[in-house]
Amino acid sequence: MAYTPSTLLALPLITTGTEDGTWGNVVDNGLTSYLDIAVGGSIAITIDAANVTMTNTAGTNTVTNIATTATSATTSANTAQYAILNISGLKTAARSLILLGANGRKQYFINNAGTGGYALTVKAAASTGVTLVDGEKAIVIWNGTDYVKMAPGITPAGATTDLTAISVPSAGTASALTLTGGTSTTAATAGGAVTILGGTGASTGAAGAGGAVNITGGTSGSNASGAVSGGAVNITGGVGNSLNSAGAPGSVVISGGLTAIAGQSGGAVTISGASGYPASSTATGGAITITAGPGGSITSGTGGAVSISAGASAGSTGGTAGTTTISAGTTTGTAGNAGQIVFNVPAASGSGTAGATVFKMGGTEHARLLATGAWSFGATGTAYGSTGQVLTSAGNGDPVWSTAIVSATVQNSTSGTSIDFTSIPSWVKRVTIMFNGISTSGTSSYQVQAGAGSVTVSGYNGGCATGATFTSNSTGLIFNSAAAAAEVTYGSMVLTNITGNTWIASGNVYANAARGYYLAGQIALGGALDRVRITTVGGTDTFDLGAINIFYE
Repeated sequence: MAYTPSTLLALPLITTGTEDGTWGNVVDNGLTSYLDIAVGGSIAITIDAANVTMTNTAGTNTVTNIATTATSATTSANTAQYAILNISGLKTAARSLILLGANGRKQYFINNAGTGGYALTVKAAASTGVTLVDGEKAIVIWNGTDYVKMAPGITPAGATTDLTAISVPSAGTASALTLTGGTSTTAATAGGAVTILGGTGASTGAAGAGGAVNITGGTSGSNASGAVSGGAVNITGGVGNSLNSAGAPGSVVISGGLTAIAGQSGGAVTISGASGYPASSTATGGAITITAGPGGSITSGTGGAVSISAGASAGSTGGTAGTTTISAGTTTGTAGNAGQIVFNVPAASGSGTAGATVFKMGGTEHARLLATGAWSFGATGTAYGSTGQVLTSAGNGDPVWSTAIVSATVQNSTSGTSIDFTSIPSWVKRVTIMFNGISTSGTSSYQVQAGAGSVTVSGYNGGCATGATFTSNSTGLIFNSAAAAAEVTYGSMVLTNITGNTWIASGNVYANAARGYYLAGQIALGGALDRVRITTVGGTDTFDLGAINIFYE
């Protein structure tokens, strides 16, 4: 033979001056026919119970030696020069299609129509190769050391692009499907992103809606042999740089679509649990759980926060910020129970601080509920009150904890012409004044005067009586109208707010001179009561015995 095969495609290299009278057959069988299949020819390859090895065949002046099919039983005749490799066959295990590698480096258009669910590896005899799944179409090339995919394997299915992982018959776990952005090999250069976009709707003729992006976990098998859950959908931000503390982990952002039309609302983001099945049964609907990540387990790492925020106003002339609405599920049945909204704050671990639900307005704290059940009101976050206290309105301000009945500090009535109690809160509706063995240096009647900012010294209606003797007075509310020097008095007077700033007085006292007094009266103040004074009608007698205190509520 006066010709040799070429290195890659085994085309005939005719020696000069040879093949006289037969060179046309050599060109036809060994060159033209092989160029034809290398550019546009296809071969049917059956891969089932064993691997298949492809070989460069060569034509002669009498025959092409080109095979039209290939199997594991015809290794030496499996023509490798074809452009298109059509794979078929039911694989019973993972199989390999072995090509020539460096000795036959060319590109292949591979249509893997094989079945069985097992992987097909396209490789050279001593290389790792590249994996194709059943139904995958790919362009495979030799990169100098191994076969690789020049383009990803994609299976078109109508208007949808399906990326399907390898399934596995009988026992075993199906292969996962992973979409990964490219790894950067250049300093300070970010890794490649993975973007999934719905298609653009028609812009000519009738307007077409944009294509949706649906991410759905896999359906569980329908075999009745056991209760198997459907596949989960996990969306996770990337891990930060593990060698540098400044490498922050990647965020996960879910945003409604923007609008390019003036005055049109942006797209909503809806996260919904699935309905129970079937709708007529008592099946519970799917829950929605939003959980922040745990803190570091080695030291005292803080767990991640969960923030739910309505959109800010972007208007320059008083736009309204978005509202955050959290609603429990409604019921449509004749006796159905509506859903609950549960704020669950865990208790502290060991000696740690209990968690809290904090309510803020404009960034300022107004209320805090601890996991222990304690409530704090006000900006400090520490005003939890104490046992027995009640919550009292402060009008437009934060409510405050206060004792149901507040006792002032007792004052000894052993000197001075008057005893004053001030700083009584504006919310008070009742004041009780108690006299414990008081006495004065003279005989002037005792009286109580109230005030708003200052003591009111006129306008009182009322008096007191002992037996058939009644004494009225307009400068105060009198409660011992026949006092004698060194006479000791015990008893109490109650001031009750009937409406506005009008107060009604009532009470009883006992004098050790064997007299008792009952009293009643009224005073309309110019503002909220904030003080009371105990003095005498004459105003000059001095106290010389006993003690006085007040309660207010």
